[in-house]
Amino acid sequence: MWGEEPHPELFDLLRDTLAALRGAPPASLLPITLAFELKAAALLGYRPRLGACVLCGAALSPRRLFSGARGGMLCDGCARGESGVVALSADGLAALALLLDRPLDQAVGLVEVRRAGELLRVTEDFLRAHFQRFAGLKSLEVLRALPGGLNGEVGPCD
Repeated sequence: MWGEEPHPELFDLLRDTLAALRGAPPASLLPITLAFELKAAALLGYRPRLGACVLCGAALSPRRLFSGARGGMLCDGCARGESGVVALSADGLAALALLLDRPLDQAVGLVEVRRAGELLRVTEDFLRAHFQRFAGLKSLEVLRALPGGLNGEVGPCD
């Protein structure tokens, strides 16, 4: 049955995330949560492809086009006719890569306030597309409900 196999790496990631969240200021919740979600997806075999077109392997579009349904970045040719494609800022793409590759305790400071909504949307689109049994992103709902949460008013992440 799905979800019943032991996964020590995923357990360690959850333990480290909870430790990082303990006592963290509200501004740290978004980067830590996004890092957890991206890293958990990667551990489960759903790492977003950010360095080349996920469909054909070509160089990325200068517009930095991300498709949650396709699992990563697209070139201009593959993006034609695709729905749900999001154009990322250069900073947004860099932050996604860093959230995936850096240790969890370094997540704070990787998400600029002005990029929070962009990263949130991309992560949410990606997770919804790849986890069919996912009824909703509860962690993101909690973050949105916090005072100064994700309604465009996330505090500084330093």
